[in-house]
Amino acid sequence: MSNDDALHPVNEDIPIPGGDKPTPDINMVAAGFRIVLEGLGIDPDGDPHMKDTPMRAARAWYNELCAGITRGRNAEVEFTTFPTESEEMVMLRGIPIRSVCSHHLLPFYGTATIAYIPGTGRLLGLAVIQCALPSPCRHFMPFVSIAT
Repeated sequence: MSNDDALHPVNEDIPIPGGDKPTPDINMVAAGFRIVLEGLGIDPDGDPHMKDTPMRAARAWYNELCAGITRGRNAEVEFTTFPTESEEMVMLRGIPIRSVCSHHLLPFYGTATIAYIPGTGRLLGLAVIQCALPSPCRHFMPFVSIAT
């Protein structure tokens, strides 16, 4: 048992909703944010600015930060290619990515660079790369796995 486990014991008697593999549920996410706020001593119903915060936060996480989970991590992407004679490196820089650290549940943001050498006489459409990369990043992952 680590020191973290001793400080924060886990109640293993709490059942996981939906069995072993829960399905995404935006209302459950909103309820979780309400519990977090209340755990911090904040009454979401006591402040008019906080009234809808649990659902707003749930929508942000459900629809944006964790879209790779809620929409499917391996969504099909159709790659458009074009004929080319070039054997020079093709590089796309500054692709915005975001994910959630699986250790701390904090979002992190950055940019990615993808480079490849077209070896089959086909050039991959750059717009497809820019659209396809963010999807696998939108789920929980350790920061170091995306930073390498």
